[in-house]
This record gives sequence, C-alpha cells and structure tokens, in this order.
Amino acid sequence: MSIFKRTVYWVVCIIIFCFIAEWYVRHHGYVREVSTEQRMLHHDDYSPDMGWERAGPESRLSDEQPKDTTVYETILADKSRASRSKNRAATKTNVLMLGCSFTYGIGVNDEDTYVWLLNERFPDVTFDNFAQDGYGTLQCLLREEKILKERHYDYVIYAAIPDHLRRNISYSTWSIDNAKPGRSQRNALIKALKHDAPMWYFPIAYINSDGSLGIRRADYHWPGDRYSAFINTLKRLYIFQNCYKITHNMKQYEPYARDVYWRILYRMDQLAQERGSRFATICLDDHTQILPTTEKEIAAWNQGHSCKLSLPLPLCICYQWPRGRT
Repeated sequence: MSIFKRTVYWVVCIIIFCFIAEWYVRHHGYVREVSTEQRMLHHDDYSPDMGWERAGPESRLSDEQPKDTTVYETILADKSRASRSKNRAATKTNVLMLGCSFTYGIGVNDEDTYVWLLNERFPDVTFDNFAQDGYGTLQCLLREEKILKERHYDYVIYAAIPDHLRRNISYSTWSIDNAKPGRSQRNALIKALKHDAPMWYFPIAYINSDGSLGIRRADYHWPGDRYSAFINTLKRLYIFQNCYKITHNMKQYEPYARDVYWRILYRMDQLAQERGSRFATICLDDHTQILPTTEKEIAAWNQGHSCKLSLPLPLCICYQWPRGRT
C-alpha cells in the first residue's frame, strides 16, 4: 500500500472514530461548552476573568443555612457585601477588604460578619467587604486591580487562608472534592462533566519561563469545545485530572505553590502602591493548616515589608463555624 493510500486510510479511520465518539458522548448526556456570552446571560454571577462574582443589588438567601435560622446576604450594586448601616457617615480613612468565604461571611447575616464588626468598632474608618466565597489569592489580585481603577482606598487588606495556595494553581471541583470515595465520587464526576454551564472554573496562576507571573483566565476553552461534546468532555477530564494531581500531592507542589503565592502577593502590594494605597495581609485560621508555616511567613512579611498599619487590627483572626462569625 502506498504512503498516500495509508494516509487516506488513517484519516478516514480517525474521522469515523470522532463521529462515533461524538455520537456516544451526546447520547449519554455529555454536552458542548457554552460560550462566555451564554454563561453571562444565564448566570448573573459568572465572570470570565474570576470565574464568579456575586451580582447585586439584592438580598439573597445564604448558600449555607445554619439550623433553625434563616440567613440573608445583602449584595450591593458595586458587588460588595453589605458591611455597615446605610446611615453611617462617611469617613476619611477607607479600607478595601479582600478574601474568601471567611471574610465574605457565608452562612451568617450581614451584621455578624467580622467586617461589619470592624466598622462598628472603628467608627472613624470605613471597611468595604469585597471578599467572595471560594476565592484564592489570584482572584483577590484581579478584584483589587478592577476596584482600584474605579476608586481610591487608603488601605488594601487581603485575608488569607492556607488553602488559597492550592486554589491559585489548581482548578477546584467542589462537588467532586466533597463526594465520598467510590461510587458517589464517580457519580459526582459524571454529573459535573455533563453540566451545561459549569461554574467551577478558576483563573490559574503560573510562572513563565522568564520567571514572570502568568495568568490563565477562568473562561478556559479548547479549540472546538463549543461545537464538540467529545472535545469538551476531554477538556473537563483534563481539568479534573489536573485538580486531583495537585490536590492529592500538595506536599510535592508546596514549593511551587509558595513561589506563585508570594509573586501574587508582591504584585498586590505593587498595585496598591501604584494607586496610592498601603497593603497588608492577615492570616485566618481555617483549621485545615495545609501549609502550617504560612501564617508565620505572612507575619514576618508584614513586619518587614512596606506597610506598617496604623490601624489597630489583629494579625490573626480565629474562626468558629459558621464561617465569618468571630
């Protein structure tokens, strides 16, 4: 058989295989990827850069409800969490608070979040709560960049937890992470793979060959995934494989995660200085302690770096469930 005939033979075989694979995955409920425009149309919280960003103004039921209690979370028009009473007077000192669900206060009413309590304790300072549940350090950087373009803050405070180091470099799959090993985990994986508009995409930070910080948008696509359910399923399997590889081998990836983390942190500090703000980090205890020395490193970094806060804030804030309640 000539080279030409062999080439044609294999091309035809590949085409037939792709058609069969596409029919199979669609027949079993797997879907093509939706476009960014479709996601934004059907999900108010979707953000192509950060993955998700709660939209307002509205008062919504909390995703995590304590027993025998109804909890509402108020989202303002600027997408921040309500953190003070409406009739509170303006102040000369303004603080931008960034972080994850611990700072956002998921599962507690507005007046029970620690940012609200800070506003009550320090009447001469205004704390704006721009934290978002599920965020990592990279998303806080992206949000800081966006907010500081629109308004000025005297201070920018980022509230860290150890798990942020993993979130910065790995996609997170909440439904899979929380499923029990075995069949329930397999069923959760299949459900996530078939979801028509997955909200579990994270932006990913990485280090370029020249040592600079790289950022992959949350709106992550493979060529053809919007037209082929087979390609989209392969892409999502790749995402899950990447997530598990890092999540279950965090000790192996710890040096790399730390390197990425500090690069993001320094970028947040540089950005604050460029906008005339002062930057600092506080470490929150989430009781997981994936990387237990992070808290000490942050303390040393704050002490020796550019920002020495004049605000009487504790460096470390300890939490009890539900998240956000001090």
